[in-house]
Amino acid sequence: MFLSTGLTIIIALLNLASSQTCKLNKYDQCSSNIHCAWLQLGGDAEGGVCAYIGESCFSNLIPCENDNVTCVQSNAICVKHPRCHTRSVCYSMKLADPIICPPLTTTPTTSPPPNATDGLCTTATWQSEGQTVAGGNGHGVALNQLAHPTGIFIDPNDNDALLIADSSNNRIMKWDRNASNGQIILGDMKAGNGSDQLWYPQYLTMDEQSTVFVIDSNNHRVQRLAKGAKNAETIISNINARGIALDEEDQQNLYLTVMNNQGEQVVKYTKNGEFQQVIAAQQLYVDRDGSAFVADSANSRVMKWSLNASVGEIVAGGTGVGINSNNIGSPTSVFVDRLGSIYVVDTYNERIVRWLKGAQAGTIIAGGPGLGSSAKLLEHPKDLAFDREGNLYVCDSYNYRVQMFAINKTSCGGATRASVIGKVK
Repeated sequence: MFLSTGLTIIIALLNLASSQTCKLNKYDQCSSNIHCAWLQLGGDAEGGVCAYIGESCFSNLIPCENDNVTCVQSNAICVKHPRCHTRSVCYSMKLADPIICPPLTTTPTTSPPPNATDGLCTTATWQSEGQTVAGGNGHGVALNQLAHPTGIFIDPNDNDALLIADSSNNRIMKWDRNASNGQIILGDMKAGNGSDQLWYPQYLTMDEQSTVFVIDSNNHRVQRLAKGAKNAETIISNINARGIALDEEDQQNLYLTVMNNQGEQVVKYTKNGEFQQVIAAQQLYVDRDGSAFVADSANSRVMKWSLNASVGEIVAGGTGVGINSNNIGSPTSVFVDRLGSIYVVDTYNERIVRWLKGAQAGTIIAGGPGLGSSAKLLEHPKDLAFDREGNLYVCDSYNYRVQMFAINKTSCGGATRASVIGKVK
């Protein structure tokens, strides 16, 4: 039977991997190829296989037999692949070739690398006063000024430099750590539709190759800027996009929140701008397990849609607009860490609120109550991000600045690194 052959192949692979054992969890690092990950065996069997998962989910993944163990296809093995399917699927052993996925020479340790993937601890707290790390010199066009910044992204490949959508100045700024001035990486401050121009850019994101994707709002397009390039290319035209995100697992697809004749929808594209499908009628981001977190601004709540679910569940807000701890007002950006804690830009209430997994109310971690320009307050916040140490950055739009709220390191016992499951606008 194939099952015996498949298990023989797995045993051989495990012998090559030496230090890799069935104690690894799904998606653990198992190879020097970062696009390979550990897939557990289907059913209740122990063990697994180190396989290539760098491509987006394959449409031809066939479910295993009813026992969740057996594959009738030749040279395939039954594995759990919840990022693509809830049911165990048959995975080609060609994708588990040690040539493609060379084994690690050392056992992965529990100590996180610089780009750690552990979540912020649930007891984490932040300093009440923020530090201005970009802008803060009034509305203007100088390199030390911003004008209604609406989106931020922290580049982990460039010493956590800030990328800022400086909307009213029609430009994307890069702001190095501790710098007093930013530098323009795209846009010439004059509204235009050239490849080196923008017209009210809003949100942005970046992939692991440092390629930047920008919603160029008033030009109704999405621009792609390669690392070091001076000109961007249009990958999607004639689109009224309000938010953008890359899928967290393999970063092969773009998700855009789009306003069209059907209302607000989330549409999935490739990174080359090729349409794939309409995902949902609201904003969302798909995490490693296939769950989607939805920033439902109109209903002042955050929704979670599990993989293949037809009904979502409210995970934050949903009690109407208000100032109480169980209220959210018009959320504009959401961050979810690996522990399931939800961080919400509560724009209406001028604050950032954290909802622990399963909580019925949130806790203010920055800003509020009320608005203002002091170090403790925000005015119309639009976006948030965390650096690798867990410090919180907020796009404080109407104060023309980005504020950094330092994490209190003792609140997590020193383990303060952050991790993105999803971030949507």
